[in-house]
Amino acid sequence: MEKVLLFESNWRTAPGAAPSQPHSVVPLYRFALQQTQFQLRSRCLLAATLLAECRSFLCLPENQRGVNLLLFSTHGEWLEDGRRCLAAADRLLLLEVALQPLRPHLSRTLLVLDACQVGRELPQLCQTFGLLGAVGFAGTVNWTASSAFILSLLRQWVAAEVLHLRRASSRRPAQVMAHMQAGSYAPLMQQLGVQHAWKHQPLNQ
Repeated sequence: MEKVLLFESNWRTAPGAAPSQPHSVVPLYRFALQQTQFQLRSRCLLAATLLAECRSFLCLPENQRGVNLLLFSTHGEWLEDGRRCLAAADRLLLLEVALQPLRPHLSRTLLVLDACQVGRELPQLCQTFGLLGAVGFAGTVNWTASSAFILSLLRQWVAAEVLHLRRASSRRPAQVMAHMQAGSYAPLMQQLGVQHAWKHQPLNQ
């Protein structure tokens, strides 16, 4: 069953990428699903194919119930007008523009933004697109530290059986995040500027 879709940019050719970018996060995040019935579908982040890939994933029978995860792992930038810019392998794209056609299909989706800066103002993002929840980083992050956190988050969600939920509820994934934030992950989360928001969360929180 495919309940996780990961979009990763080509780190070595994405706009603004340095020549010595690290290796792919795909093996790391796939590791979180080991010994489960779930599989990670990974695709290169291409603006030209993003919409079709998302629709194909979200329309799978297993994603018509419970919870699914949509991850973006790439370079990110928070623009002055409050929009989120992601570096796809073919061009830069605006996350809000990319998500707009998918809005009717995102009520079961946890969105994870593994990218610099674009994790700001997540309650607004959840409300606008009807997301079940969203997690991201408010500032500029180190690839190794951010990947370690996302891997840990995925493993914690798997251990809490978030992907086994029969109903699309944000309660359990939010509880996992709160537990991490109150425990040993707190220093790392503070360093990375981890932000999160959940369905029906007031905008002033």
